[in-house]
Amino acid sequence: MKITIIDFNNDEEDLKKIYSKFVKRIEFFSSVNFIILKEKKEVNIDKKKHLETLEIIKNIPKNSKVFLFTINSRQPDSIEFSKTVTNEANITLIIGGSNGVDEQKLEQEITNLEKISFSKLTFPHKIFKLLVLEQIYRAFCIQKNIKYHK
Repeated sequence: MKITIIDFNNDEEDLKKIYSKFVKRIEFFSSVNFIILKEKKEVNIDKKKHLETLEIIKNIPKNSKVFLFTINSRQPDSIEFSKTVTNEANITLIIGGSNGVDEQKLEQEITNLEKISFSKLTFPHKIFKLLVLEQIYRAFCIQKNIKYHK
């Protein structure tokens, strides 16, 4: 299995040690690849989202099930999420830029796109990225009956 996480900006120096801890744990089950994109310096928010979405689309690996984290979507619990992400050979998880993504463009271009949400709350990107890594690790532990998920 191969996991790709597409994210914006890479200024999480304070959390890199914790990210590494979870990546190391996940790599027992799957490879993890980060694609870090730069946010566009565009004043018009719709244009910015569109340009960033085009960058995302260019970077999605072929033959990958694509998941977009977006606030107004299905909210799986950890067990549902574990079934969703461990059931595919290759997955790509998209954490959009600070203004989100052009969801309509993504839906047009990515036929196997699935939208999910972890919460109706808004999180800072660096904390959400940590949450995603932790939930991926938890997903594998659930599927492999490893004592972690309680």
